[in-house]
Amino acid sequence: MVVPLKYKWLGDHNGRVIIFVNEQMKCGLVNDLGQEVLPGIYTDIQLLRHGFFYINAESKLGIVDPSGKIWVQPTYRGAYMENTLSAFSADFKAKGIPEAEVVTVLTREDGAAFVFLKNGKMIGLD
Repeated sequence: MVVPLKYKWLGDHNGRVIIFVNEQMKCGLVNDLGQEVLPGIYTDIQLLRHGFFYINAESKLGIVDPSGKIWVQPTYRGAYMENTLSAFSADFKAKGIPEAEVVTVLTREDGAAFVFLKNGKMIGLD
């Protein structure tokens, strides 16, 4: 990866894009050519399964695909990391969702939960 020396910190990556933190302590994504594909305006960005990321915009979470394109606007209250998805195994099985296809589970303010799959499909768990 070719990353400019203008960032305060570099974080997790998926081989195509890497998380950066700028001097204002905001996060964004830069690609393997050194081009910012997601501006440094987010409170936090975390790597999820299958190379996806969640973005945090003022305590609202969204989903970014492996290339850095926003697939789900930041409107959700929570996103589950890979090590916590096993809590939903029974829900996945009941809905016929292959666990290997799951990127994360997103929750809304009202507590409703949705599975986000690597093909971009969302399925309600309620």
